[in-house]
Amino acid sequence: MSIVLWFEKWKQKRASRSLRKGQANCVYRRVVKQARHPWFYSKLNIDDTVEKRSELVILHLFVVSQCFRDDSDFILVVRSIMEVWVEDLDRALRALGTGDLVIGIKAVSYTHL
Repeated sequence: MSIVLWFEKWKQKRASRSLRKGQANCVYRRVVKQARHPWFYSKLNIDDTVEKRSELVILHLFVVSQCFRDDSDFILVVRSIMEVWVEDLDRALRALGTGDLVIGIKAVSYTHL
């Protein structure tokens, strides 16, 4: 394979990864918006805490991933959505003052809710 062909394939792969990342960000924002809907907190009497918000986001992400588990075209997008969630979790934990040495432990504890 020539370097030109390799580079063209690499560019296409990178472009599709960028597109998936954009789709994943869009879906993730919608999931978080739905999980933060006041109905969950007022009608279901769910406490409005960091832990409960995280649980609702995880629940919604689970539903989205299960809806598309058999769609081979969407599997990579679901993986990208989960990567966006992990990045958001990392950012949120850092905003709460969690340091680098503890962030992995906290992230794992939130994922085992």
